Amino acid sequence: MPLSISSCGPKEIEEATLHTVRLPAAIFQSDYHRLYEFFSSATGLVLDEAEQSRISRDESCHNILFAICFNSWGGFKILLPSLMNWIGRASIELLTRLA
Repeated sequence: MPLSISSCGPKEIEEATLHTVRLPAAIFQSDYHRLYEFFSSATGLVLDEAEQSRISRDESCHNILFAICFNSWGGFKILLPSLMNWIGRASIELLTRLA
């Protein structure tokens, strides 16, 4: 069973709407291009190293962007809820210090 991204309805409705229909790329294209431009300018040394290994800058930048987004998604999906749960069970002293 796929991981659920929300808890705002029955799993069957979520499955039918979010996990079976491909979203059009045009929705995300401008945001992706802005991220691509940022990573293209910020990872110059890494992209230079990739070119020396005969990997195009374009492909390398897309790979870096994918890795960053995938790891971020994993962190928010798995680690953040665990962290919030851990903080929620903390002592009053810690919660006071965090506030």
